[in-house]
Amino acid sequence: MKIRLILNLILIVSASLVVGGCLDTSGPVVDFRTFQPCQNQVCVDIDNLSDSQLTSELEDKISNLLDANKLTALTEIRKGINKKSCEVDAQRPTLTTKALPELYEQCKRSIVIIAKLYKCPHCDNWHTSTAGGFVVNSDGTVITNYHVVNDTVSETMVAVTADGKIWAVREVLAADKANDLAVIKTDIKDVKPLPVRVDKPVGNDAIVISHPDHHFYTLTKGLISRYAIMKSRGKQIQQMEITADYAKGSSGCPILDNTGAVIGLVVSTLSIYYDEDEDVQKNLQMVVKNCATAKAIKELISKE
Repeated sequence: MKIRLILNLILIVSASLVVGGCLDTSGPVVDFRTFQPCQNQVCVDIDNLSDSQLTSELEDKISNLLDANKLTALTEIRKGINKKSCEVDAQRPTLTTKALPELYEQCKRSIVIIAKLYKCPHCDNWHTSTAGGFVVNSDGTVITNYHVVNDTVSETMVAVTADGKIWAVREVLAADKANDLAVIKTDIKDVKPLPVRVDKPVGNDAIVISHPDHHFYTLTKGLISRYAIMKSRGKQIQQMEITADYAKGSSGCPILDNTGAVIGLVVSTLSIYYDEDEDVQKNLQMVVKNCATAKAIKELISKE
């Protein structure tokens, strides 16, 4: 009996650990023995883990897949990064609007966590950095950011669907450096793709489902505030600005309209301060949310 009690205590304590030498005692304690793995697929229990526990589980399982030679090295994945376009059979959008709770539950199934595995320079453990993307067709093609795949530090990359399944990323099919877009091929199966809708006017809803700083599948809502011409990587492009919140970790996640169609993609933020004193910015007034347009996405997945 004493041995069994000690083993149970070890399981409870280990459930609160975060890889990387840090302890996280917040959130529910989960007994991983109750989780039934997906059939024939490595997965994590997204619904019953805290964000820190999920991050730790991803690090363990992705590193195990890497050791088993079941993943593709990021150096191989990136070989197609200079391809300018590819042909993707994207789904057509509908005109049927959805209530926000329904839209969230349906669309989150098509939105992925992009997790990249890298060796920590401080502790020799594997760690993950996370971003996002969305499934654009039934063949496992995912749209994300150029800067997410243009990574020379990480060892490999996977896509995690909302049901917790971990899927290998195999290659970059095409990329647009100026608009910060990339098309990647994954092993994802049986996930309904999101349609893409071009030229949604200013003033329409802008709904974001993203992963800000490991707060996975966070829903925010705002408006399209404007379309602006700007210079990016030596090229003049159009970007969409929205008022819905997002933050680091949201890169590559889709901007949705009220039908669940993709109208843009998270790219970056720009903080506006009232003044600057000796290179110190003070009095934050506004954060501009810059997004790639649906038009740029369409152009990237339409073969020239």
